[in-house]
Amino acid sequence: LKEVSKTEAEISRAELTIKRLDLEIIEKEHYIKKNSDGLGESIRRINEMENVSLIEKFLQFDQISDFWIDFESTEKLQKKLKSEINDLEKAYNELKLTQDAKLAEKNNLYKQKTILAGETEVVKSTQNEKAQLLKQTKNEQSEYQKILNQKLAEKKAFEEELLKIESL
Repeated sequence: LKEVSKTEAEISRAELTIKRLDLEIIEKEHYIKKNSDGLGESIRRINEMENVSLIEKFLQFDQISDFWIDFESTEKLQKKLKSEINDLEKAYNELKLTQDAKLAEKNNLYKQKTILAGETEVVKSTQNEKAQLLKQTKNEQSEYQKILNQKLAEKKAFEEELLKIESL
């Protein structure tokens, strides 16, 4: 019975772990989706900027300093995009690990439930065996009581017969 309770407690812990992992997965998927959308827009803007040649860009500005400011801004944006891509890759890898952990925990939960079913079956079987043994013992006790009563009646009859014979 202790083993069944222990297994039930382990199953409860596994279910809580799975719920926690589900929440982490949802959170990471939301983070990836949110940042992927922004990242896609940034990549489209950079792609548009890269389609313009350096000379065309240079000629768009009235002053050289404006050109350099735009050039530096573009470089900063590219660095930021690389950083965001790395962050998204990290988040994706963490998501994958979390999903793998969830799968492992689900497998563990399945094993625990299988163990619990086995332990429950053993407990039921043991209880049935005890009940059957108790019933058998009560039947035997009842049978022995009948035999004892019969022997006592026979003894009493014998003693009465013996008294009759002695009194003759």
